[in-house]
Amino acid sequence: MPALFCGILPWMLDRYVKRRGPIRAGSGKPIVLVAGSAMSVLTGLGVLMAGSAPSTVLACSTGLFGILVGIAVTSQWRRPDGRRGWDLSIHAASAAGAAGITLLTVGVMAGVIAALLTAAVAWSRVRTHRRTHGEQGHTVPEVIAGAILGAATCSLAYHLIA
Repeated sequence: MPALFCGILPWMLDRYVKRRGPIRAGSGKPIVLVAGSAMSVLTGLGVLMAGSAPSTVLACSTGLFGILVGIAVTSQWRRPDGRRGWDLSIHAASAAGAAGITLLTVGVMAGVIAALLTAAVAWSRVRTHRRTHGEQGHTVPEVIAGAILGAATCSLAYHLIA
């Protein structure tokens, strides 16, 4: 269930939005994508709670919802250079969130490996996004902020729920 509501449906919405062109609320992430993904995750959380899913699964999904809320808020802020809103990397945030939960559930060694994988994801978001989007691509601070947001929200959700 979490894969469907937190991964597949938001990915399908992303493909749909990109085919139609960017729909922006002022600046930053397309608001349709963020809002639609948040609704999908909330629906998934409802299904998980109705089905008495394990608390760890609920914590992970809640953390992903927290990431989407954080990205929706920060996408409305202007960057220091006055250009478009912040475009935090959902990929870096999700990877860092998974790394945080891995550290808390499996242990330090697995957490370190997950953090190294998060660093690789962050590097790739700057490199590939810049290549495909030019100056409109992710900046290093946006990717770092996304990773901090993801680690904080998922770790907090885990501590509160699991």
